[in-house]
Amino acid sequence: MKAVVFDMDGTLVDTMPLVLSTYAATLRGLGGPEVTREQIQGAFRLGTAPAVLAHFLGRAITPEELERHRAEFRSRATAVEPFPGVVAMLDTLRAGGLPLAVYTGASRVGARRSLGMTGLDAYFPVVVTGDDVPRQKPAADGLHQACAALGVPAERTAYVGDTVADLDCATAAGARPVHAAWDAEVPHVPGHARAGHPREVPGLVASGGSGRP
Repeated sequence: MKAVVFDMDGTLVDTMPLVLSTYAATLRGLGGPEVTREQIQGAFRLGTAPAVLAHFLGRAITPEELERHRAEFRSRATAVEPFPGVVAMLDTLRAGGLPLAVYTGASRVGARRSLGMTGLDAYFPVVVTGDDVPRQKPAADGLHQACAALGVPAERTAYVGDTVADLDCATAAGARPVHAAWDAEVPHVPGHARAGHPREVPGLVASGGSGRP
């Protein structure tokens, strides 16, 4: 592989509980339904926050309501951190000369905030967000855009993510899927290279191995 692209939430940064609780709280505050973690995650394929909130509310949201959602996130995001081992993994990949990028379904504002708060923005000259693409994961649009910005074909790129949508996105793009399975809540997804800890990613990228079954 000649480049590595990463998902963000649940892969680089431990923000998934924060993201899910923020959506649930915003919906309650706007008079929407009570929703489960699985329902919210399933709606991520619809796009960024305006589309997800509109889906559950059954109507378009106003700019004021979107700002309310962002303020809810900011009020909760007091201790966002990378997963243990992520910084060392990125240092290893960068020392090996591999260009790095992020493709996340999060909004541009959310991605900038999370990467900036954790200091991970210094590793990624290319960040593609859900605001930048016409179709969300598992469509390959964002991953193709990230690869083009890096100047590396998707076929020579690994895409590391924690969800089935991430892995399907990599497959659709012709990239190598690597399952980021270091979050204890991530279910096993068979048939893909699997990294149980970030330190395993450089070896999988270099060797093309299948990881642990």
